[in-house]
Amino acid sequence: MNRDELRSHYRARIQRARGEGDNGNVEIAASRPLAAPRNDTRRGCASCGSPWITKLVLNPTSACNLACVYCFAAERAALTMTPETVSKALKLFGPNRVDVSWFGGEPLIAWGLIERTASAVADAQRRDCRVAADAAPRNDGKPKWHVTTNGTLITAEIAAGLKRLGFSVLLSLDGPERLHNAARPMRSGAGSFDAAMEGLERLNGAGIRPYCRATYLDEPALVERLEFFDGLFQERRIGGVSIEPAVLGEGCHVVTRATPHPPLSGGREEWAAAAEWYVDRARRAAAGGPKLLDFFFFRKMVERVRSSRKYNSECGAGKGYITVGADGTIYACHREEGTRIGHVDTGYDAAAHRLWADNRSDGNADCALCEANGICGGGCRQNRIALTGEIRGATPSVCAVKREVIRQARWLAKELPGGELTARLPRRASGAPRNDRHSDGSDQSDGSDRADTSDRSNGKRRSASAV
Repeated sequence: MNRDELRSHYRARIQRARGEGDNGNVEIAASRPLAAPRNDTRRGCASCGSPWITKLVLNPTSACNLACVYCFAAERAALTMTPETVSKALKLFGPNRVDVSWFGGEPLIAWGLIERTASAVADAQRRDCRVAADAAPRNDGKPKWHVTTNGTLITAEIAAGLKRLGFSVLLSLDGPERLHNAARPMRSGAGSFDAAMEGLERLNGAGIRPYCRATYLDEPALVERLEFFDGLFQERRIGGVSIEPAVLGEGCHVVTRATPHPPLSGGREEWAAAAEWYVDRARRAAAGGPKLLDFFFFRKMVERVRSSRKYNSECGAGKGYITVGADGTIYACHREEGTRIGHVDTGYDAAAHRLWADNRSDGNADCALCEANGICGGGCRQNRIALTGEIRGATPSVCAVKREVIRQARWLAKELPGGELTARLPRRASGAPRNDRHSDGSDQSDGSDRADTSDRSNGKRRSASAV
């Protein structure tokens, strides 16, 4: 190698180390990201104003191939994130120290961008693993990639790419075919169940067991859904399921002051029946039968009921959890509406971000006297804004749902005592939601709806209709 060739060789190495190469059109600099120092996790970064975050949500597109009846993103303009916006977001928050979750819209519409980004980050880390380890609060110094998808666009190639790049997957699947197709049709009006199940099969073929997310609007059918997902779970096709009404913060229902949440249709009877089902399956598991399905909502709430800790917050939106929209706008919440706190080009809007700095339920007047206070976490602040215009506004219809789930969790906590039965309770599966995942919240009450749906004195359930 002559002198000119040697110079070109080392110039190319320096450019690659600086992230100046092609990298599939997504530039990831192999240098410490603009982020809070590891020893300054409370105040965030003095140089860029970024709070210390642990989860970054990227919405690569607002487009979707489905027309779900409860979708909160249905009215958004169809925008697509550019590679430059992705690069700015990752440089601002640092992919080495956060969980990066791709949402949407349907994110796999932008699979090319997602794959190039994850590959570019991996390449940057391989070039300088010392920087990656130093920038991350994790022992391995590696990013955690996640995608939430309706599953209908998953090909064998996409499934293999998700596996190769280390993605965990949350699959939106509402249950058996009749329930799923009623709520999640294609834009043509045809059902999407078969395509979603084909996507699941391809994930399984690539060695991925996704966690499932089921949403309902006006037909809970909880036991029917649980039976369906339990079948998939016993076949080792999924890691578990979260079944939640669309009225909750992680749900998808469009909520405004003009179109509030739907009523709690059949809520008490349905959740009581689901709790009975869960106890029955837990006892079978304890007797050596099939493993107990990881049902997120019950697992989370039973753990909270049993814990001596007071849960003052349900969601880290705007603090440990940040979303970047397709146009580069920074939002406190993945639902976006009413939560704008900056832009990747200009950084944070200090005044807007200040509203999200305190996520404790102590400031919610409707939480103080609620029976769920200390377990619920205070609810979804984006829901409060959408329904009332205030970040701490009261949302009684939302809280009624959450309160009923917690009632059942209290009964479950007693019916699932210590010993072998407790040991059989499922641990959180890989890719499953953590217990601090944002959901929705508690409510004030005048006491009229505090009657429980079970008789604690003899361990037998009373009919919910008698309450």
